Amino acid sequence: MSAPTSSGQSQIKPGFTQSKKLANTRFMNYPAVRWCMVSINWRCTVNDPDLPGCDFPENLLTSFTKPKRKPGRPKKISDDMLRRNWGEILFTLEQNWALVGWELQQAETPSDLRVALQCIQGINCRCLELLCLECRRETNLPLLQAVRKRFQEVSSSLRVAQADWRKCRESVELAQSTLSMTLDAQKREELRFNCHETEAALAQANKTLNQFQTSWSQLERALRLREAEFAQDQILDFIKSGRYASTPVTFANAMAGLPVITWRQSSSRCARFKDGASRGLTYKQFLIVKEVFKYPTASAQEAVERMKAHLLHAKGKEVEILKALAENWYYLRRAIDTIIQTVHCPEEALPYRIFAEYQRRSECQNSLDILQAQREVITTPAYLRSGA
Repeated sequence: MSAPTSSGQSQIKPGFTQSKKLANTRFMNYPAVRWCMVSINWRCTVNDPDLPGCDFPENLLTSFTKPKRKPGRPKKISDDMLRRNWGEILFTLEQNWALVGWELQQAETPSDLRVALQCIQGINCRCLELLCLECRRETNLPLLQAVRKRFQEVSSSLRVAQADWRKCRESVELAQSTLSMTLDAQKREELRFNCHETEAALAQANKTLNQFQTSWSQLERALRLREAEFAQDQILDFIKSGRYASTPVTFANAMAGLPVITWRQSSSRCARFKDGASRGLTYKQFLIVKEVFKYPTASAQEAVERMKAHLLHAKGKEVEILKALAENWYYLRRAIDTIIQTVHCPEEALPYRIFAEYQRRSECQNSLDILQAQREVITTPAYLRSGA
């Protein structure tokens, strides 16, 4: 213990004890003081770890923000990524359910699955892209994991080769620049020899890099095919299991984790996302059309009258949902007539065909269709409230 000074206070030891004392004061609440303390600690640890007073916490800025790893095995796909995939797939399926829903439920082979999903235009979801990819082999999870592990190894080697190539290129540029600025003949000869060595090293690094790039490209294609095979097999297994109702939500649950985890694991983890699943207007309209045509119809005229009556007598939440169908009654009527008179399909598939045809007609309008649609608007309560 140090001897007291003439003022009666303890003499401060050399080093960083003064900083430790400062840490116990109210000034530690200021961000600038905290930053100084971190800087002092860093200098103590890096420059001279034996200096006294360097027993501060290791990461003052990050120790309180870095989340602790939860016990158990790490997840192969994070919840955030899973939710993002799930949302993208669910939105795409709901918007196109009339187009692909029936075909997905009836799919028995990978070809059936691909034909159904390829009807969707502008797919920008990786899982759905894999389900549309042409492949002919069957794979399993261990085989897929082996190919993925090999791909990761080559990717790591490729990154190292790229770093080596960049270093060699910088060495060549430095050597050439030094040679161009040197006037002494003897030094120029030495530098010229050094340039040849660095250029030879760069050529070798470039050759190695090209080899790894070729291997990476081949493995990337092989991995993508394996992932497509696995994803398609998993969805077919999900369809055949019959454990869940065939809706966009259940299909999105099964697809979201592919091809990283199985459809069972994906469905189990995505089940808690239902609180954020809001059915879009398009899918709600499809469900009402499906309810209207739940029972067989004798003719196209009967089907048109049944649908029109439902629009006119809509109540509650259905009023706002059916407003767009009432305004576009011309296209819906034409769709009902066309499908019932010309398309032969099972009764269960009828609402899918009708709504898909309605979507096609309402999206491809000419001037004559627009004029006719304005004449055939059904004046539902929601339409009258809108002041149209």
